[in-house]
Amino acid sequence: MVKSPKYMTLGKVFVAFDLEETRQLCGDAVLIAVGTRHVDLAEGIVTLADNTLLGTQMGAGGQRRIETELGWPHAASGLLDVHAQLLTNGRGH
Repeated sequence: MVKSPKYMTLGKVFVAFDLEETRQLCGDAVLIAVGTRHVDLAEGIVTLADNTLLGTQMGAGGQRRIETELGWPHAASGLLDVHAQLLTNGRGH
């Protein structure tokens, strides 16, 4: 799962298996493979190779998603709040 945000940050398009966490994280920035076999991933890659406009749009969408929703400026306060709660709760034990 760590690779997906890296690809999105770089504007790279990619194919992944249909996992809930992939759908939630990537949204429209990933082409979901239909099926669970390696051939299904390969078919997705061929789809993207044949449709460069789709790949360009998905890559740009992934970058936008990182910049507007998932990047550090958007995640920092929530993560820092969790750390503060853990530190506060940890002192009471």
